[in-house]
Amino acid sequence: MMTELLYLLIATTKTLAVRTVDRAPVIDGVLENQWFEAEPVADFVQFFPDEGENPSESTEVYILQDRENLYVAFRCFQKSKADIRITQKDECGGDCVGIFLDTFHNGRTAYGFEVNRAGVLGDFYISDDGREEDWSYEGIWEAASGEIPGGYVVEIRIPFKSLRYSRNSSVWGVNFMREIRSLNETDYWIPMKKSEGLRVSRFGELRGISPPASGKYLEIYPVSMMRSEKIEGEKADIKPDFGLDLRWDPTPQLTIQATINPDFAQIEADPYEVNLSRYETYLTEMRPFFTEGKRIFETSGFGEMGFYSPFNIFY
Repeated sequence: MMTELLYLLIATTKTLAVRTVDRAPVIDGVLENQWFEAEPVADFVQFFPDEGENPSESTEVYILQDRENLYVAFRCFQKSKADIRITQKDECGGDCVGIFLDTFHNGRTAYGFEVNRAGVLGDFYISDDGREEDWSYEGIWEAASGEIPGGYVVEIRIPFKSLRYSRNSSVWGVNFMREIRSLNETDYWIPMKKSEGLRVSRFGELRGISPPASGKYLEIYPVSMMRSEKIEGEKADIKPDFGLDLRWDPTPQLTIQATINPDFAQIEADPYEVNLSRYETYLTEMRPFFTEGKRIFETSGFGEMGFYSPFNIFY
């Protein structure tokens, strides 16, 4: 009971004020003096292996904003062996850091952004209070990493236009993470419980956030193609083909998508696979029209029970 009260007390009282700047910091893996004008975050707590204990290594986080972007810098001190891995996107192996943003401050959903020591990026969308993660999310953001004496640095720029958020909201939920692979250790700013994992409802508060008013986003993507076939001695047969993709966000929480005669020719091809078993091969959906918001329609996934069943309404 006392442990529960301690977690609740910490999660509801930890706050961080974001500092507004006129000049954007350069995202190059080198910390400028401008970063140190922000209020630092350094009171991390172990999540694994020793839940609730002080971290083995020190971490500092600085956060800034201007009218268009949110900026985050991690300064990670490390005496233990460095683990630097160059991996594919969304596979941030080795030493890494992360920031999680509950932009609607609803304690249920959040964006996750992770960067490893080699500068590899990973992003995903969290729902159901952290129980579900959608790695199909592809945000527009940038990051850079750099080595410093006794550790490393990561700088991140997240454009506000890459996020959805409540209008006129000055408070977001936030948490920070650091993984030290050589020690098999994970630390969070807001303590998390092993029995629960990452929980959005326990996030701290990022105060003073001032993103631009979210407008009614409209995207129209026309496609046209013309094919000509000619047989010797006959008139050429010209066949025009047209298509249209439309996306409209009337509110931050509502998206309307429509497509007419879609062209999927530029979509990443499915990997070649030889399947000699009696089970059909499950292929991940890659078409943008069907991946947008697909987490809403998925009826199963990796959950707390640890099983997965690829039964989806759209496949």
